[in-house]
Amino acid sequence: MSGNQLPDGPPPADATQGPWPQEAPWAAPGGAAHAPRPLPDGGHAPRTVPAGAPGVGRPTAAGLARTDPVSVAALVTGVLPTGPVAAVLGVLGIRRTGRGGRPGRALAVVGLVLGLAWSVVAVAAGVSLLRGPALDGDVPEPVGRASAHLREGNCVRNLPVGGEVRRVSLVPCADPHTAQVIHVGALTQEAAQPEDAYADARVLCQDAAAATDTQGEDVEVVTLAPTSGTSPVVCLVEWPTPVQTDLVN
Repeated sequence: MSGNQLPDGPPPADATQGPWPQEAPWAAPGGAAHAPRPLPDGGHAPRTVPAGAPGVGRPTAAGLARTDPVSVAALVTGVLPTGPVAAVLGVLGIRRTGRGGRPGRALAVVGLVLGLAWSVVAVAAGVSLLRGPALDGDVPEPVGRASAHLREGNCVRNLPVGGEVRRVSLVPCADPHTAQVIHVGALTQEAAQPEDAYADARVLCQDAAAATDTQGEDVEVVTLAPTSGTSPVVCLVEWPTPVQTDLVN
């Protein structure tokens, strides 16, 4: 055999390709075969997924806009009587959701309004507690009061006849009235029996009436003795007919 004669067998396989034949190019949807476009680094470009394929173009959970949690907290605390807390959270929520930011601005606004409303109610209740349920002296308009909340100078429209006096109607002393509080005090010592407490209160009111200038009018001293250790003694003078007299103010 001559050294220039070619062998009868197939040519040897390319060492870079290995012993296996090169993979066939993939077929495009139209049926024509196209080889993947090579990249500079020797790889291949990824296949293009046709539009409308399953899972393509659908928003994921990570891409959905999330409601601002501060605005949600403002609404929740606004429903509850938290007052300033809801108002502060409402302001923060409005700032966080402003200028096209995350959703929840309406929740923050509602929480702010409710918080301000609760704050107003709390302030009004606080002022009422500081002032107390009693009205000292002459009153500007008729108002009902419990007998334990009477104060010196109050003019009473009518006292109930007999029995316990629980609630009365106060009127301006310029209006017709039948009684006026001349003294409010407390017993110096606790009595053993209710009868003894009333007797001590009666003496206290008699002394208060003696120190009051009744202007020569025919009056009767009325004593409202406490039924418990916390109620004050209320001393009044009562006229037989309605008057417009003011003995204290």
